[in-house]
Amino acid sequence: MAKIIVIEGNISQGKTTLMDGLAKKLSQLQKKVYVVKEPVDKWQEVGILQEYYKNPKENAYKFQTYAHITKINNLVSLQSSLSNYDYVILERSIDSDILFVEANRDNFTDVEYQMYLDWCSTFRPLVKSFDFQNATFVFLQNHVETCYQRVRSRNRAGEEHITLDYLRKLEALYNKYMSEKPNKIILGSNLDIDQKDFRVNGEHRENVVNYIISQL
Repeated sequence: MAKIIVIEGNISQGKTTLMDGLAKKLSQLQKKVYVVKEPVDKWQEVGILQEYYKNPKENAYKFQTYAHITKINNLVSLQSSLSNYDYVILERSIDSDILFVEANRDNFTDVEYQMYLDWCSTFRPLVKSFDFQNATFVFLQNHVETCYQRVRSRNRAGEEHITLDYLRKLEALYNKYMSEKPNKIILGSNLDIDQKDFRVNGEHRENVVNYIISQL
């Protein structure tokens, strides 16, 4: 059965770049790797991501529910072939979706919040083959101000509405969430990821990837 590696962290920390670099290195080591990225393109295609950032009060429940369902669908389609791979690398766990809901709690009615929790409980058994209990979590721990500047510079549709306050809420929620994970690799000041941006610094990206592999 494949070993699950989950890349976790705030918005605009380079998760996708890191996943690609890690997958490439593991493949060079003769490992069979499958990468599962968040279906951001699909969220943008239907327009819900842009609508959510534009009017979170109106669209938080719609977006978070749709995001969770599409991520579940990605895992369901992979589930039957897990044994074909040595590693499956995920961009965020479905279990960390709740952090984004909690950061948006003021934008959910009590009814919507309970409905969301019920949806998650209903869908969870569909991906029971994914052993998240024994997964390795790689936690990107950039300073929140760095995340905010990167959000601004990458100019993704809809993200111009992301606030520093929202990122700070996510940071606090993530720190608590990750503190409870027994199998984790923290990437922060130990690898100077604020000053050395591995998204554009190939040498540093390789150093970060090698560090992760040494900890697996």
